[in-house]
Amino acid sequence: MTRAIKIIHPMKTKKESGFTRLTQRHPVLCWVGIFIGAPLLTLLALFAASSIVMLPVALLCGWL
Repeated sequence: MTRAIKIIHPMKTKKESGFTRLTQRHPVLCWVGIFIGAPLLTLLALFAASSIVMLPVALLCGWL
């Protein structure tokens, strides 16, 4: 377990420093990603999940 933590910790630190550098270099891009991209991604995931659930029901009921 200790070995796994020692392997994962540097990767996490490297990823965080890369994200910090990206936000400092491209602040507008990050704002667009947070306030436009994240809600669209959430809606896309919701649409996909509801379609997967409802498509078989629609086929069984003859709606399609």
